[in-house]
Formats: sequence, C-alpha cells, structure tokens
Amino acid sequence: MKTLSLGKSDLQVTPICLGTMTFGEQVNEADAHAIMDRALERGVNFWDTAEIYAVPTKAETYGATETIIGHWLAKTLPIGKKSSWPPRWPAPRAACLGCGQVKA
Repeated sequence: MKTLSLGKSDLQVTPICLGTMTFGEQVNEADAHAIMDRALERGVNFWDTAEIYAVPTKAETYGATETIIGHWLAKTLPIGKKSSWPPRWPAPRAACLGCGQVKA
C-alpha cells in the first residue's frame, strides 16, 4: 500500500488509518485482534486511538481500546521492555512490579 510522510517527519504512514474507538465496547477483544490482523495484512500501518476510548466513554471501559491494542502488539510484534528494581522514581504501579511481571 502507498505511504505518505506524516507531517514533516520521516515517518511513513498509510493514507488509510484504522479507527479503534469501538474496541472494548461494541467490538470485543478477539474481533478487534482479527480486525487489526486484517488491516496489517492489507498494508495499513496507522492506527488511531486515545486513552478515553472505548466510546461511549464509561469508567468501566476507559482505556479498553489501548489495552486491547497493547495485547495485540504483544502477540504480533517483538517488544523489548526495560525495567529496574527497585524503581528509581515514583511511578503509580512501580511498587507492583516484581519478578512475576517481568518475563524473559
């Protein structure tokens, strides 16, 4: 698929962007993964998301879309995550990070 420069950056994105605001409310996680798989297979490399998704915004689904995308990325692309223990700065979930959460 054809790509375009994103703004003045060197980042190349497809002119078609996958909207994800329904992931976690109208679209369940398995179906969202299938949609993202298909989009990637078709060459789409640009996803739109926001922390307030899924829409309509509700406390119980706030951030659901980004969680679903994160799960998909973790199974689709190799992602390296660095961590240190003990944490070097205060972070909301730093106290919860332990060997059980760090996988090799």
